[in-house]
Amino acid sequence: AYERSRTLWLLINIGRMQQKLGQPAEAIRTYRQYLQDAEARQEPPEQVQQVRGYLHEAENDLHRTTRPTLREDKPLYKK
Repeated sequence: AYERSRTLWLLINIGRMQQKLGQPAEAIRTYRQYLQDAEARQEPPEQVQQVRGYLHEAENDLHRTTRPTLREDKPLYKK
């Protein structure tokens, strides 16, 4: 859709869907593309700030999915 009509709100929607589908890396790329294009087009500051918040959320999501977790099947003292 964005390729056909270069409206920036589409990037916000695409990024949100990617994030909700568990694809934080793709969402981060989409949000960064929005922020890059928004600067050139002088988008409203409130909207830019909102997308920065979404970007921060996606970065946290990515960090959570790439961080190793401890297995809880045995207590540490028995390992």
